[in-house]
Amino acid sequence: MTTVFKMVNKSLLIIFSLFFLAAHTDKNNLIYNGFTASYEVSKNSLLLGVSDRQLIRHSETQYTYKSLTYATGIASWFVKDKITELSHYQLLNEKIQPTHYEYKNSNGKANDNFNIVFDNIKNTATRSKDNIKHTVTNNTQDALSFQIAVMLAVQRKHKGVKFTLVDNESIHEYSLNQIKSGKLETENGNLQTIVLEAKSNNSKDRYVFWCAEKYNFLPVKIQRIEPNGDELLIQLKRINNQKIIFTEPYNEDEDN
Repeated sequence: MTTVFKMVNKSLLIIFSLFFLAAHTDKNNLIYNGFTASYEVSKNSLLLGVSDRQLIRHSETQYTYKSLTYATGIASWFVKDKITELSHYQLLNEKIQPTHYEYKNSNGKANDNFNIVFDNIKNTATRSKDNIKHTVTNNTQDALSFQIAVMLAVQRKHKGVKFTLVDNESIHEYSLNQIKSGKLETENGNLQTIVLEAKSNNSKDRYVFWCAEKYNFLPVKIQRIEPNGDELLIQLKRINNQKIIFTEPYNEDEDN
């Protein structure tokens, strides 16, 4: 009997060790540890500027995702504004739950600044613009937390995910679906990516995300197609001090 107990205890110890190792490995990914990244921003193939982003981990459940966007090159001759965005969110039960979003423009115009307060218990979002509590779903995101929520959905292999995206002007529901997979060639080697499309259910607005497996499915390219047909492209240029230079067009996997 003692031998049986020893065998059971040994088995439990192995299982616990494997569980701990898996959890520890999982916690090492960018979603849990945070990261810094720099993206190039262009509209209709015209370079506009740079968006520097940082995911800050305050505790096991509390995070802030920060973005500073500013004009570069010729655009900087005409545009001096700097846009700061802050998304404060909780990571609870494997869900991204934004609590407070801030948008600040350095131009000093009060009307260009706004914030959104989320109540994840009552499922409401209150925008400073109208100060009305809007009823939302339990998978509601702001413009920044949306990116992290997409990463998490891909990592967990969730399919047919639906999001509600709240910004200063509107509230839209999006359906997220994988449309293809393939490789993006860079100077540091190929990036295997999964490409997802987020279509709005109540507008012509849609997003396309190229999520790289190497970086825990961080979107390395984000394309927004606006209702009027304009295309906004955000493309990764640096991740945690590693420079990224894309060298070739996207190559789809053969089975797609």
